[in-house]
Amino acid sequence: MSRHVALAASLSLASLTGCAGYTQNVRAVRAYMYEEPSLAVALDRVEDLDEVTKLVDKLLTATPYSPGDAWVDKLAPTADDFARIKAELRATPPYDDVAFEVPVAKVYRVHLERVLASASPTGAHPSLLAAVAELSGARELPARWDEHAQKLKAYLDADDAFEREYERAYPRGNPSAVEVESVKAAREARNAAEEELDRASAAVLAELRGLDAKARADAKQAKELTRAVSVAYRANLEALAIVPVVLVQVVRAARDAARAGSAGEGASLKSGKQLLELPGHVSGTKARMVRQTRLLEAMTRALATASRQRLEDTPGFELKESVVDQVVGVTKDSFRVNLRAGGEAFFFSTVSNQYDPQKQQESGQQAREIKDYKGRLRGLKYDVKPIMLFAARLDVGFDYIKLPNAGNFSLGFKTDRAFSSGGSVDNQGSFAQQVGATGAASDALDLGLGLLGVKTNVRVANFTAGTVKYIGFNSDGSEGGTVANPFTGQPTEAPLQIQFRQIDVGYDLSFLMGESASKYYLEELTVGGKFYQYALPRVMYELESTDAPDADTKTYRYFNESAPQLVTSKYYMVGANIRGASPPSSPFGWFMDLGLYFGTGPTAFYMRRNKPNSQNVDFDTDLSDASRQELRKKTATAANVTLGGGARYRFSNPSSRLKVSGEALYRAELIYARTKGEDGSSNTSSGSAANSSHIVDFGTTDVFHGPRFNLVGEF
Repeated sequence: MSRHVALAASLSLASLTGCAGYTQNVRAVRAYMYEEPSLAVALDRVEDLDEVTKLVDKLLTATPYSPGDAWVDKLAPTADDFARIKAELRATPPYDDVAFEVPVAKVYRVHLERVLASASPTGAHPSLLAAVAELSGARELPARWDEHAQKLKAYLDADDAFEREYERAYPRGNPSAVEVESVKAAREARNAAEEELDRASAAVLAELRGLDAKARADAKQAKELTRAVSVAYRANLEALAIVPVVLVQVVRAARDAARAGSAGEGASLKSGKQLLELPGHVSGTKARMVRQTRLLEAMTRALATASRQRLEDTPGFELKESVVDQVVGVTKDSFRVNLRAGGEAFFFSTVSNQYDPQKQQESGQQAREIKDYKGRLRGLKYDVKPIMLFAARLDVGFDYIKLPNAGNFSLGFKTDRAFSSGGSVDNQGSFAQQVGATGAASDALDLGLGLLGVKTNVRVANFTAGTVKYIGFNSDGSEGGTVANPFTGQPTEAPLQIQFRQIDVGYDLSFLMGESASKYYLEELTVGGKFYQYALPRVMYELESTDAPDADTKTYRYFNESAPQLVTSKYYMVGANIRGASPPSSPFGWFMDLGLYFGTGPTAFYMRRNKPNSQNVDFDTDLSDASRQELRKKTATAANVTLGGGARYRFSNPSSRLKVSGEALYRAELIYARTKGEDGSSNTSSGSAANSSHIVDFGTTDVFHGPRFNLVGEF
């Protein structure tokens, strides 16, 4: 897509989305995300924002103008002007440290200061705005513009007053159910000021609507005025683009200065604003610039039409150096390639779902549900050997205008073939067949595709991770050891096979939070759904409760059990995943993941028709007598909890386009499932008590976990 098409598309988007369309430039965030907090840099950039705002106002309303003035021709900086000024700034603090990028807005500030200083103190028109008004016949434009400036100041003052009153009334940030009258009055005053400001904005826009048609008579002067106004618009865009970045940097610099005890006198702007006041000051500057940019865009567009130019071809947009998405559009810098390679250890563990009723009561805990497995006869014990996997992943993504990670394609592959850590599978024996052991190698494939913020991921994994043993239990509930195969006399066991089929679809909402996400260390907030097809060797346990349906605590006791089998469940889940991370500006960083999903889905398994006892549970009955088993198709409910954390270290220079880092993390995924209950009258197992309720439990909460180590290259 060409730069011109991208500009037009994004400006149309801005008009649809209102104020938000001018901020949250992805290019600006990418340009400054690796900078470490610096008090000097933060203060300098806040002053740049203030000065650009003043210079734009001075250019439009306080600089005399005559047609043909030489200073107007110099307003649009050339590539040579930009390079020269940037080199000068690089030689002076704070940008003599190459770790900090020189903002384009600062170059515009210096350039406009020099050009306006060369303007004549007298002219045919008292200001450019007056010349625009005369050219177009919009005589009320200067007065309407001045009224808008006054209403904007009144609104910002009212907003500050509301914030101060709110903090005074609610110092702990916990408002009562009934709003304090003083806060209510301040809120109403702010709302009234905003309504007046909206009317003033509408009045200015009304004056500008007919400007293009009225100004066509003098196309030469219209073109000259277009130059000046488009430069003002561009300077405002460049400054506004870095406001979210500056706000985050100010907050972090203030936090670091407070920790170091240096946030007192001296840590302030030339205006006298103290450091701790700066976040509010920057927010006010943002509100002012957003309103001003909206009017400047309308005026530039109208003058460009009058002078027979396209907006993107006006002099204000000739300079290609920019951090404004709609100016630069989609270029090669919009694409990113991420390659990571390393190792992963994969563990499978289980946590018993059984609760000891006596210990539960002794602890004083109030449980809604207690499960007592005492009396069960058989089970499976997983003797897990960790799989050592080599892992590689390639991500290719791009940012579209205003939208980070608009598209992403990822492909990952993990295998233990190089290490043979998964062992082999011998399925000649009937027990191995019963629990579904059919493969030998441990592989996993990850395939992801993201478009316009929607992320999809497909994971296919088959692991041979150790041994599953068929065990017995003693009458007191304790484990009795491995059941011997009566034909061989050897313990009954087989390789453990784990099967995954997982599809994730989510939408990352963190970019909608703007600078707030960075301030609160939020890197990702993904909400969506998950499809999980999940198979493991199981012995299923049927539990019975005779407690009343409305009992505070229901105790489910062992009732029936199945033969060992491979049980496959399908879960359709919804939930969210949050990733918190330290700023990428720090060479050494941390990150933490928390995910929580709930869902339901079908499952099927065989259950004994009759309650077993020690006399009729034997190897033959368990594995071969289908007449004593029935197929049950159930709906299972499931919960999926993901916990993770780790650290990363960046080896490369922050100013380098190629970023090289190392990361280590530990991640655990817990899955708990059970079937929905049924009453005793509908239960197909014999011997159920009247008015009882039954559930079938999977016996364990399964945990998949392990460490990962990666070397990451990003370009």
